[in-house]
Amino acid sequence: GFVFARAAPARALRRCGGKLPRAAARLSGGAAAPAAAATTRVVDDIVSAALDRRSYRWVELDSGLRALLISDANSDKAAAALEVKTGHFDDPADVAGLAHFTEHMMFLGTESFPDERSFKDFIGRHGGSSNAFTGMESTGYHFGVNANALPEALGRFASFFAEPLLREDSARREMQAVHSEFQRNLQSDQRRIFQLLKSTCDPAHPFSKFSTGSLETLGGAAAAARGAPHELVRSFFETHYEPRRMTLCVLGQQPLDELEELVGKSFAGLARLVRSPLTAGAEALSAGPALEDASAGAFSAEKAGSERALGDGSVQSGSGHGGAALAGPFTAAQRGGLLTMEPVREARMLRLLWEVEKEEAYVQSRATRLASAVLGSEVEGSLHWLLTRHLRPPLATSVSAGVSYSFSDSSLFSVAVSLTPEGLARHEEVSELVYGAIHLLRETAAAAPSGGGGLPPHVRAERATMARLAFEFADEAEPLGVVKALASRMHTPGLAPSQILSRPYSWPDEARAHPAPLRELLELLTP
Repeated sequence: GFVFARAAPARALRRCGGKLPRAAARLSGGAAAPAAAATTRVVDDIVSAALDRRSYRWVELDSGLRALLISDANSDKAAAALEVKTGHFDDPADVAGLAHFTEHMMFLGTESFPDERSFKDFIGRHGGSSNAFTGMESTGYHFGVNANALPEALGRFASFFAEPLLREDSARREMQAVHSEFQRNLQSDQRRIFQLLKSTCDPAHPFSKFSTGSLETLGGAAAAARGAPHELVRSFFETHYEPRRMTLCVLGQQPLDELEELVGKSFAGLARLVRSPLTAGAEALSAGPALEDASAGAFSAEKAGSERALGDGSVQSGSGHGGAALAGPFTAAQRGGLLTMEPVREARMLRLLWEVEKEEAYVQSRATRLASAVLGSEVEGSLHWLLTRHLRPPLATSVSAGVSYSFSDSSLFSVAVSLTPEGLARHEEVSELVYGAIHLLRETAAAAPSGGGGLPPHVRAERATMARLAFEFADEAEPLGVVKALASRMHTPGLAPSQILSRPYSWPDEARAHPAPLRELLELLTP
């Protein structure tokens, strides 16, 4: 079985260039396509590895869409990914799964390409694939294709976001597809764990929302009171699919100037989606069915206002909720609890979870990475060594640590232990050993001098060196994986465009590696 422990912190958390295909050059009614979108910002000085043969450019269009362009003349594949900063946290309380349902509907025909299978068939004929996902606070779409098909593929892809049809008959059929996905998830232990955490957290926090959707939540009486399913999808799209919430990454053989021109032409239609001013959260932006939801709106307000452009092209984090404090997903009464679950498949796991500050609070110090490296280490004397090799019989087969879930207002740090049958029977003892390892790490951090980030300086230096080598000598990633990762990374608060590639590998130098952030993090890892 699975055993979960939710820990209460020792102190209160702060609440914290080609041409478009002819078909794509037309809009409904036979009107000519809008002129190519103008580029309002360009960043060419993107830090990349010395051995990286690809070239990069970051641009922002006049609609607010931000795009990263990657030119690779030697690639026989092209790819693109677009991520929207909205997810199931923005679902209305009585229409669970609406963000996920909207994601499904976006593939089912546009004004320029009305056939529901038009995009998938085109991609399939040109050696490619496509897919999408709905997360907690983001929704992503992506495709890969033979390199010579990129211009037309991108035009078809862009029409999803400029002119989706979102038809009534499509909605009736696609609700069945969403419900089938929900039924498949019932046999997935990972999805069951996810839902167990959600259903036992603070009901006022959007993490508590059911994410997948079903026939009951999308077509039941509560949803019907708001409107027909396709009307709800249309209203969600018009509310949340705003270009300033979108990031795009495109990789192709074309030179950067041609890619910039291609993106400008393909996504020119987004200009008509711009709302002024950009309204936060689930506040209705259209005359369609109202989708206000108090908890989602309050939470999303931080997202929408958490970044502002600076004159030098960088981005600075700021308060988007008027200084109001935002709670994490668990109340004080819910922390310190124990959850048990019987898995569908044979598995034995202990996972301890703690609410900590939002992930961006640890970016400069790398405190969560330092803690993860030590608590997940396999060297002699480590927690892993103790549980898997030193004790007889062994109590575990593996140990890992790190941030499990990341939200706009907080994150959940975890230590996960894969248990042996003996370890499951003695899971309370295993928990005590985990806390013993954390206590030793806390003592080390308390005594550590400046320059090591809370650990002996050689530990931080080793991690920094390994990260630098991983960046400089990384194998060239395949196009689809690259665009998906970078489109998502572009939403990172405080991330300057020039650091889009190097940010995950950067570590503070010794002079700025202060121990306080790690000490503060470890103070939260208490029973």
